[in-house]
Amino acid sequence: MNLAEFRSWAIEADRPVGVGIAPDGSCFAVADAAGLMLVEDDGRMLWRRPEPGPSVTEIAWPPSGDRFFVCENGWVREFDTDTGEEGVLPEALNPHFDATAVALSADGGLLAAGTARGPVRILNRATGEVQVLHGFDPVTALAWLGPATLAVATAGSLQIWKADQRTLIRTLLVRDGVRALSYAPGKARLAVAGPSRVQVLADPRAGELETVGHVRSPGAIAYAPDETAVLAAVTTPPPAGTAGGERGAVTVIAGHVRARAGIAVSPSGLIAVCAETAAVTVYEPPGAARLLRRDREVSARSRWAAGMARTVGRSAAPRPASRIPVIAEATPDPPEPLYAFAWSPASDGWYAASGDTLTRHGPGGEVMWTYDAGVLLADLAVSGDGTVIAAAAHHDIGIVHLIDAAEGRPIGRVPGGQSPALSPAALLAVPEPGGDPRAVLVYRVADGREVARRPVPGGTGRVAWSPDGTRLAAAADGRPVIWSAGDWRRVAGPRQISGAPPLGQIAWSPDGAYLAVAPVAGRGPVTVFETATWTAHARLGAPGGFAWAGSLAWSPDSRLLLLPGHDAEAMELWDVGAGVKVREMARPRSCSGTVWQAAWSPRGDAVAVLYDQLARYSVHGEVTSASRPEPLPFPAELLARLGGICGEARARAPLSLLAGLLALTGQGGDHPVPRELLPLCDLRAVKALRALRWPLDARIGMVALLTADLPGEDRFAAPAGTGRYDLAAALGAVLTATQVPPVAPPVPVAELTRAAERLDDRMLSLLTILGPEAVQADPLLPLRLRGIRHRLSPLPPRQRRLLGMRLSMTEEGQAEGRGGGDGRVGLSRQGDLPHLLPSQLALPEEVFLYRLAHDQLLYRTRRGRLPAGNRGTILLLDDTPPAHGQVGVTLRICAHLLATSMIERSCPCALVPLGDPMAVRRLDRKADLVEVWRLTSLRPADLGRALDTVRTLTPRMTDDLTGPPRLVLLTHPHQKVTGAPGDLHVLRVHYPGRRVRAADGAVLAPDPDPGELRRVLNAVLSDGG
Repeated sequence: MNLAEFRSWAIEADRPVGVGIAPDGSCFAVADAAGLMLVEDDGRMLWRRPEPGPSVTEIAWPPSGDRFFVCENGWVREFDTDTGEEGVLPEALNPHFDATAVALSADGGLLAAGTARGPVRILNRATGEVQVLHGFDPVTALAWLGPATLAVATAGSLQIWKADQRTLIRTLLVRDGVRALSYAPGKARLAVAGPSRVQVLADPRAGELETVGHVRSPGAIAYAPDETAVLAAVTTPPPAGTAGGERGAVTVIAGHVRARAGIAVSPSGLIAVCAETAAVTVYEPPGAARLLRRDREVSARSRWAAGMARTVGRSAAPRPASRIPVIAEATPDPPEPLYAFAWSPASDGWYAASGDTLTRHGPGGEVMWTYDAGVLLADLAVSGDGTVIAAAAHHDIGIVHLIDAAEGRPIGRVPGGQSPALSPAALLAVPEPGGDPRAVLVYRVADGREVARRPVPGGTGRVAWSPDGTRLAAAADGRPVIWSAGDWRRVAGPRQISGAPPLGQIAWSPDGAYLAVAPVAGRGPVTVFETATWTAHARLGAPGGFAWAGSLAWSPDSRLLLLPGHDAEAMELWDVGAGVKVREMARPRSCSGTVWQAAWSPRGDAVAVLYDQLARYSVHGEVTSASRPEPLPFPAELLARLGGICGEARARAPLSLLAGLLALTGQGGDHPVPRELLPLCDLRAVKALRALRWPLDARIGMVALLTADLPGEDRFAAPAGTGRYDLAAALGAVLTATQVPPVAPPVPVAELTRAAERLDDRMLSLLTILGPEAVQADPLLPLRLRGIRHRLSPLPPRQRRLLGMRLSMTEEGQAEGRGGGDGRVGLSRQGDLPHLLPSQLALPEEVFLYRLAHDQLLYRTRRGRLPAGNRGTILLLDDTPPAHGQVGVTLRICAHLLATSMIERSCPCALVPLGDPMAVRRLDRKADLVEVWRLTSLRPADLGRALDTVRTLTPRMTDDLTGPPRLVLLTHPHQKVTGAPGDLHVLRVHYPGRRVRAADGAVLAPDPDPGELRRVLNAVLSDGG
């Protein structure tokens, strides 16, 4: 294999020591002197960490590609591909921080770590369990030879282990030691590199090592993509005349490779080598399945979206299975028949019911008080604040005792069956007494008064409150029933579960995001519903046991659900997000019978399971976060649009910052400003932006303007050439996925302050001129037009407020008729056939039928005057030197308001500048209003040519019904008007301190009163002045 014949390219790096290739070949993990970085195949760096770096010895990537593993300086570490965030591995995998090698099985399910002390630890990534292969010599390299066969290399031997049986099946002595291993699954061959040669083991069970090439100091080896040759990268440059080339079945790569991670071959066929001091060289053999451009773009968008979404606490990948807790074997309590159990919410002990006695135990098991109920107790519930206990007798007895949790004294008794539930609002819900309850009762704890009785015609099982106490759920016949607290009305809930038997158990997740329901024992799976949409999220197991057993137990972080196995003797632990069973907890030998109750401690460090006696399990792992998931700062759809638009603008800001700026530019309310951005609220430009009171969609344009030039990380820059809609789609998919802790970079307050200070009066004037509707339709409009702001006159706040004025047509909507009378005859597009205008009959038949179908024929009508407001308008704007300064600003305000009125009524509008009358502008959209403000000329006014232009425009803008457009001249007091049509509206603005009168129209002050301005412009639009 001659690498020189392959297409190749370089990835810049600072003395690279290790490289790993994503399974699809779209990106590379590179360890160099500056740390660890992820680089796309086009050289674009997605993220960089300052560590780990030059001490990396191996990089392993599972087929999923969502994370990779690094062996570095005695550590095995896990990193998220999209964000570079370090994951959490079980402590049992790194107890002494003496790891020397790592290897992943072909399916990525098993991670093996060799150690300097000899043992090899194997992590089952699906369950989080770690098993140990007990060796005695320091491990130098590892390679998986199959699903459960592991090759372990030491300084003097090669060992073959059956990992699932923890059995050493073969040892081969290697006189000169082993430095690296590589396995070719297609040919079932294992390559072994020593200090001066490469050997191959063809049959791990019975074969012998065969030398296939002599190589001086191989630092890393890997089978070529086609498995025809072994690639060997050397640790020192070969002697002159021997650099690289073939050594039998070995292809030698010259360079400075110092670690086993110095060469990598991807499943897609790419080869990467750390053979240079300033770059990683990537080779693409002819048969390599490199991603198509379209697929690379999809992959790049997905990584960008994942990095952005992580900053607001969302991830496309489920929580890593390696975080599933380890549950130690049960430690049964002293033999004692118990009927009910409950943890104290403060994690300071528990409550246990035995016969008719309720006992409060302290954290060490000591008895704090006892309560004699006088009847057999069968169920317990504790209020969230830990102040009240509800102890229910057997349902045939029908009594619920309310007890003070601090002192064990009675508060009261109320009628009720089993399954009591206490809400945060001190309400008790319980099924009615009896073996077949058909109603749910709600009592006030303080006085025992019944406040609601809700019928359940098909019968009810257990009941449960939502964590916030706003909803009450009951297991019913084939579906859970949901009521709202307070008015006790039935509210939307899950649909009928097809073919489901009656439900017995029900449990809200601690964060309120899920509701789990189980049918009566052994008759189907547990169904987990998402409470936001009431869609079925997962179906888990098929629990057995008693129909009324309270044996569904959520972990405090709402990730895991405990439920009985089919025989109700073992307990099963399910990962709800992934929908997989991750643990099975056998019934302790000291217990008998089936599961009656299960409960997870509030701190997440213990699980209690009640059989005929209590068994408590210790939990080690990450399950202690009982907090409710943080909601997104804005709806996912809006955040996706925000990220897509700012991504198209090439902003390098994380989504957390974009969302914070969206809140900063508003008025607060439902979207408070993040604490880190509060110092910006006092900036003059920020106050001006907030004073505009734009809606959310329009404020996206403000955010794009603030962040366009902001320095930031490359990983937050969207892939080049990708449009907003593709970016928004990729981001939206992640924002609706798994909730995770947000990881956001620090807010660059200093840079943001400088960006805000660049928003001067001219830029604020531009935003005001464009208005929220134009920016809402095209949020990047202010960013594209910011270059023209220097050509605009800065408007003070008072004049910017005038641009928000709305004009009205006072003469519109007059009555009309078709009978006789003295009113003038006009035209209408609606009427009876006798009133059809005769000229319409002269139209070609096809045109006549088309106009008839589209209500475009003309009829005679009697009305007071034509509808002035629907006429088009031609604005003749004086942009010459006499109309510069304050006069020009007010003239443009008038033109802006008139044009805005036309655009909002979908009437044609044109702008003719007096300085260059041939440069006509059509004003059809709000974005076109900027033309009113950037026109300026040093030429004298040419009213004659402007009127000629008007005569050319008039036929094009004349409507059959409303007639020709109105003409409006906006100029200074001294402009002479000759040769103008009689219906020309003249509007002048006098110079400051020099008030004048004009016989041919209205005259406004350079700083007009808003009321006077509205009156004059309304008169123009109603053709009355």
